Amino acid sequence: MISLIGKKRSNGFLFIEVLISVLIMSIGLVAVLNSLIQSLRAIEYSNNYFQACLLLEDKACDIYNSDKKEGFSRGLFNSKFSWELNVARLEEIAINEISLKVLWNDRNKECDIAMATYL
Repeated sequence: MISLIGKKRSNGFLFIEVLISVLIMSIGLVAVLNSLIQSLRAIEYSNNYFQACLLLEDKACDIYNSDKKEGFSRGLFNSKFSWELNVARLEEIAINEISLKVLWNDRNKECDIAMATYL
């Protein structure tokens, strides 16, 4: 078909137009996938943090209901989480200072949550 100005019109897309549109779609897809991966990592971290909070609370209840021996101790909850406990006796006011920490590894980075109280 010939247009009014005498040049032949193309009915399809140029190859460069197709390449540019594929490039733009690829960049958008990479950005979306990167966001998805970051979201999954954040969900995993928050899940580990929530589990650590529950384990910390459970261990604190165990300490409250048991003898509070002065000193440092540590142990494992499971293959992922461990705990550290430090009990110091404050003689001047006859009370124990208790420091408890739950530790775990998240992508080769050591994470922890801690609490301190007096009993």
